[in-house]
Formats: sequence, structure tokens, C-alpha cells
Amino acid sequence: MSIQIVIIFVLALLSVSIIDTLGPIIANKFKFNYAYFTILSFATYFLSGFFLSMFATANTVLFLSGMVGFYDGTVGVEIAKRFNGYQEADLKFIETKKNILGIVSFCLALIFGGLGRFLYTLMAG
Repeated sequence: MSIQIVIIFVLALLSVSIIDTLGPIIANKFKFNYAYFTILSFATYFLSGFFLSMFATANTVLFLSGMVGFYDGTVGVEIAKRFNGYQEADLKFIETKKNILGIVSFCLALIFGGLGRFLYTLMAG
């Protein structure tokens, strides 16, 4: 595995961590729902797929994009909970579904990472 792949993957994990840390703080400060920051997570999955496509095979791109999503659905959720990112109804939902949250996030990241890969292949010709 090349160093570029590792750097992109680590930057994607760092990006998700920043979103899950600063998102709840900003949402609480300005009194809006933290769920709006989901779009930034999707953008991270997409950009991960796009930039990883420069250096990795399609299978590697999809796997690593999915792992970013899995991290977001497990560790990222716990980070956001610590910063009071979720409303009471969201917390109840998360607690009842936390067994599958990582898998769902993995699948969503596969989709968005795949779209990033697709765009890269269109642009690369």
C-alpha cells in the first residue's frame, strides 16, 4: 500500500473526527440540529473515494471509503454524543440501533465512495 493511500485515509478519518467534534459545538451554539452536518460526512466519503482512486484499485477505494463510514458510525457517533450533538429523540434511536449503525454507515460510505470513484474514472478518461 502506498503512502498516498494511507495519508488520504488518515485525512478522511481526521475530517470525520473534526466534523463530529465541531459539529455539535456549532449546532448547540447556533441552536440548530446537528443532523445537518451529515452532508459533510457524505462529502468526506465522496472525496475519499475520488482521491483514493488516484492511487488505489476500485476494491481498495470502496473498502477504505466504507471503513471511513464505519468509523463515523461507531467512533464518530460516540464523539458527537460526548459533545451533546444529539437531541433526546435521536439519542433514543441511536441507542436502540447502535448495533447496526456502523454497518449502515459503512454501506452509505460505499455508495458515496463509489460515486467519487465513478467521477474520477469519468474525468480520467
